[in-house]
Amino acid sequence: MDWVNKNLLFVFLLLTLLGSRKACSQIWQPMNQFTGSARDDGTRFIINDIAFCGTGLSSTWTDLGDFHGYNMVSNSWSAIASLPSSFERQYACGFSSTTHGYIFGGYGGGVFLNDLWKYDPQSDSWAIQSSLPGEGRSGSAFFTINDTTYIIGGRTNTSDAINEVWAYSMTNDTWTMKNDFPFDSLWRASGISYGQSGYLAFGRSPSNIYHNELYSYSPTIDTWTQLSNFPGVGRTYSVMYPVMGKILIVAGLDSIGESYDDMWQYDTLLGNWSQLASIPAVKRRGGIGFHSLTAIFYTTGIDLTNTRLTETWKCENPTEINENNLGDLKIYPNPFRDILHLESTNLLYSNFTYTVFDKVGRKLLESNSEISTEINLSKYAAGAYIIEISNHAGAVRHKVIKQ
Repeated sequence: MDWVNKNLLFVFLLLTLLGSRKACSQIWQPMNQFTGSARDDGTRFIINDIAFCGTGLSSTWTDLGDFHGYNMVSNSWSAIASLPSSFERQYACGFSSTTHGYIFGGYGGGVFLNDLWKYDPQSDSWAIQSSLPGEGRSGSAFFTINDTTYIIGGRTNTSDAINEVWAYSMTNDTWTMKNDFPFDSLWRASGISYGQSGYLAFGRSPSNIYHNELYSYSPTIDTWTQLSNFPGVGRTYSVMYPVMGKILIVAGLDSIGESYDDMWQYDTLLGNWSQLASIPAVKRRGGIGFHSLTAIFYTTGIDLTNTRLTETWKCENPTEINENNLGDLKIYPNPFRDILHLESTNLLYSNFTYTVFDKVGRKLLESNSEISTEINLSKYAAGAYIIEISNHAGAVRHKVIKQ
């Protein structure tokens, strides 16, 4: 069989598998409510299965510094140490390494902040880190790629929005200024990372333009690229999630003060948008979003009547993850210890890529290969992973468990 026929057969198999998958009906369900006071404009960081949510503005217009950990497996909340007294804030950035959480900047006590705090879950304590060597700022967008978090835009004491981009190395505790965001200055844009790329959408400019563009960022060449525009109006205060090759956007606020309850999906493979199930109950903005391997969560926020919320909502399987229907493709054993085997019983493959993601969608491994092959995950911790097999025709994804 020549290489053309092999490729055609591979395309046919992928299209058959993709076509056979049932479309997920996204169902939002209420979970245990946030145990702190109602708030908006808080932030979060995720360590393993725990989302640590805190800061924000209370119903009495008070800056907050308390934090509460949500166990995404047991659906339970528990309080952790607050930020030190007098360091309460809103509009902060929250991000994490595999072992520690970080809170950067924001607005508190009438001051735009440039400080950085590190949380140690083992000692339940906070420690000050190197401050950003620039103006304090609030409402910045951010995303993390490997050990580096990128802080984009925000509002300062001298400008309603800026276009600066800074990179913080969690390994070295150092800041590096990158090329400015080239398309406009933005406040309260939304950002996430997927694999080795960052994504940014929305935001308000100093001239009060509410943007609806989507951009990708390459850290290796420090360059931004405009992608397909969001099909609705521009907005701020939205939450973005990266879930297996898809970017999800939930809620937000537009230029005329209208809040939203909608959820949209951008497919990074196909480059198109589609609308999914709306979040129930009320339209909202300024909530805190976090995700596990197969679910997204939305908590707190503020509704159209300016009532601050403690609701927590979960949407299971918001995107299509093929769990079992791999056809002739075999991934085994599952569960496994160190080595996964990937093979086909009756089809030779060429020109395809396999990618391994952890439970929060971070890309761990990527390789071009042919069936059969071994995937060595010996250096990674026990837990759930996703294996994606793809070429230009589409992708097949499967969950595996490392013991």
